[in-house]
Amino acid sequence: RFYLEKGAKLGQVKARHKLGYLAAEGSTEAEADWELAFRHWKISARAAYQPSLVEIAEGYKRGMLSKEEYTEVLRASQKTKSESWSKDRETA
Repeated sequence: RFYLEKGAKLGQVKARHKLGYLAAEGSTEAEADWELAFRHWKISARAAYQPSLVEIAEGYKRGMLSKEEYTEVLRASQKTKSESWSKDRETA
């Protein structure tokens, strides 16, 4: 957990995503910290990390996230994708 937290602080989206899973783990549904899990997944989803986008979509379908939260994350993800895409890549 220590190294995942360190990696997440350094911007590693995979580490952030895995921290979401650790927060969602629990022997019972009541022990899972869904709020923390979705916070981690939102951050990595905004960085266009596909597995986190899947978790965000599931959370929305189950009513754990509002429509506003869901659309905000999708827009941020799309913006990240468009910013990372360059015209030079298209011609290559």
